[in-house]
Amino acid sequence: RPRNHAAATSLETTAGRVLLVDDVLATGGTASATGRLVERLGGRLAGYGFLIELDALEGRSRLGDDHVRSLIHY
Repeated sequence: RPRNHAAATSLETTAGRVLLVDDVLATGGTASATGRLVERLGGRLAGYGFLIELDALEGRSRLGDDHVRSLIHY
């Protein structure tokens, strides 16, 4: 289990798949970079989960075709 998490992002793995979970999706830069890092390290990205998504910043568009779920939209 990693000791340091970029922007409070947590990783949970099941059978080599990784779900990235974070509190806020804003511009998508941190989530996108973390997803690329997971794939570079051999993990399979299952998707992204966020508590809050700031829709006006269009961060979802930086995450490509990956599954993205947010509970609250502002």
